[in-house]
Amino acid sequence: MKKETITELLLNGNSSSQYEFAKSCNDEEALYLFAYNYNWGDGFSIPTAIINNSNCTLNLALMIFYAGDGYSYLLEKPEESESKEWFKFITDLYMRIKGNTFKIGKVAFNVPLTKVQIFKLKKQLAEDEQIFTNQIDGIDCNIDL
Repeated sequence: MKKETITELLLNGNSSSQYEFAKSCNDEEALYLFAYNYNWGDGFSIPTAIINNSNCTLNLALMIFYAGDGYSYLLEKPEESESKEWFKFITDLYMRIKGNTFKIGKVAFNVPLTKVQIFKLKKQLAEDEQIFTNQIDGIDCNIDL
């Protein structure tokens, strides 16, 4: 049932119905599935609503971080970017993840990097940033709709 509802919302829902779902969904799996299939070309308002949702977990926040090109952010540690909206979004999310704002949920998170990329990243990151290279076991919701 979740897949059909999320598919309908993503394909046929308007931006206000998608925003309302992102803001108020209380089902971690549905929220993860929605975020996983979100079209990033539509901007940052929906991902921002998701990470501000009280049901957003660490698992989901990490997935969104990498979907939003967090890997580049970790590697380059930019002080500013041409895309001010991206920079604000990714910096805020980075700080919240690093600051342990999110609790661990029941959905799996697999770092979307190769073993070589993870190895290189681990060497570059500070101890308090290693959270960005950790897998989290759980229910697999990485389902393309």
